[in-house]
Order: sequence, then C-alpha cells, then structure tokens
Amino acid sequence: MTSMNTRIQSIILILMILLSLIGINYLAGMTKAARRTEFSVHQDGQCHTVTPLGNGSNSVQDFYDYRNNETDPYSDKYSSFGTNPYQKNQVSNLFLYRGSNGLNLVFLHDKLGTNDSHSSTITMNISGLPAGSWVVRDDWYGRGRQDDNWGRWGNSGSGNEIDWMWAPGRTDGGAYQGLENLGLNDTIRITPRFNERATYWEQWPFSGGNNRTQGWQLISADGQVVSLDMDTTITIQAGSCNGSQDPTTSVFLSETHGTTDRTPNITESQQTTQTTSSPISQSSTQSKSSSNKGQPGFRMITAPLAFFIILILFITKRY
Repeated sequence: MTSMNTRIQSIILILMILLSLIGINYLAGMTKAARRTEFSVHQDGQCHTVTPLGNGSNSVQDFYDYRNNETDPYSDKYSSFGTNPYQKNQVSNLFLYRGSNGLNLVFLHDKLGTNDSHSSTITMNISGLPAGSWVVRDDWYGRGRQDDNWGRWGNSGSGNEIDWMWAPGRTDGGAYQGLENLGLNDTIRITPRFNERATYWEQWPFSGGNNRTQGWQLISADGQVVSLDMDTTITIQAGSCNGSQDPTTSVFLSETHGTTDRTPNITESQQTTQTTSSPISQSSTQSKSSSNKGQPGFRMITAPLAFFIILILFITKRY
C-alpha cells in the first residue's frame, strides 16, 4: 500500500510540474506574439521591415477617431480625425498600429480637408487575415444606405473584397484587429485596384478625371515611408525581412477581375459630399478562428513533455 501511495504521489507531483511548465511556456509565447515588434512587407521582389505605430495605451478606435452624424463627438465630415499626421491628399496609406486591444492593420485613404481637395474610389482584395475583426469601418452608417461596399468584408480565411468610395475633403479606410494572431508561417495578401481598375470607377460620382489616387505608401514607426507599386500585390508576414522569402513569387490572388454593372448607393447627404455612418461598436464582425499553425509556445513544450513521460514510466517500473 505504501509503495502504491508513493507511486501515485510521485506521478501527481510530476504532472503538476509538467502542467506548470506548459502554462508558463504558452503564456510566454503568447506575450511574445502580442509584443511582436517587426513585420515584413514583400512586393515585387523587395522586402521592407516595418514596426507598428502606437505603444498599446490607446485603442485603435480612439486613435483613428472616426466621426460622422451618429457618433459623439459629431461631425458631418464622415472621416478620421485622429490620423491627421499620417494623412496625405490623393494618397492611400497602409500601416500597423499597436492598440490597447491588440495589433491592427490600418488602411487610410486621402486627407481630411477642404472641398477643393480630391476624392476617388479604391477596391482591394485581402486574404490570409488571422482571427480577428474589422473594428473600424470608414464608412459605415447605421441609419442609412452604404456607399462603401461593406457587404463583401468577410471573415478571416474567406477573403475580403472591399470597395471604398469617398467625397472631396474626406477620408476613407478601416482597421482590422487581430494581427497578434498572425503565425510565423502565415501570409496576408493585399491586391490593390486603384483608379480605373477599381470596381466603381466613374460609377461613383466623385471619381474620374483628377479625382484619383496618386500614391500608395507604407508607413513604419521608425519613420520609414515606402512608396508601393499601385498595380502589384503585397504580402505581410510576422518577423523581419532577414531570412524571409518573398511569398509574392508563388501563387496569389489574381490581379485580373471582371467588371460589374453594380451602381453604388448614393444617399441624399452624398449629393453634397458623402453619406452617414454607425458607431464603431456596431461595426465589428467576428472572424473565424485561425489554425494552430505557428502558434507560440507549442514546440517549447514537446521536450519537457517527453522527459516527464519517460520519468513517469521509470517510476512506475521502479515501484
């Protein structure tokens, strides 16, 4: 009986130690992923290492500060009021933002200003997003018809085809929260369709002629600003460019898309400039869970697990 009790106590002690190690390693891996400081952006054989803006003290919603006729504070500009330092007329910006609730991929088009500035429309195909949700939608209107085509903003893994349409003197864009879930072997792909290649080009009344996007930029927290090719797919991966491969050389979303005869919805308020929008809290759509591929901490537990299994077998035979 004493031998049996000793055996049981030994096994219980070993299991407790093992579970503690698993928990510590897993949490350490999760913390490392949440605090990931570098991402690599590939395009056309070139790689750029970028770091997220923000220090985690504010949410991306507060940072973006989207305002419309349904928000508090109120504005009839239907634009981002918090990203002014990064806005540029007739330029689409892409960057990462570390918010209080996670890492975000942010799209920011054009500049908030006077009505003599320009406008346009952009279509983007986005795939490979990790588990997360669109927590900022510029624009989304709770009590009105939409101009931006949010119906095709899908879940992670299913692909997202997004149509942005905005009026002079306003911004457009969005923020996807969840990049802390991007595994080391995962890839986000973004295929842009600017100006004439956009779905609603010239169907949207504030596009065509001089109302066009003239540049696509990648912004990094270290001050780096990279001009991207407006006609070429980019990919985003966790980690720096050192030792990484360019995923754009493999199969990716086709940049050739069929035309459509869909007509964008234009509300009464758009006849002067644009439309309406809903509170940010109503804009989130939950995404599907990502796979365990690249999940931090998993490989770290295999060695101690094997060791303790052998130890248990040894104790069992001994007693």
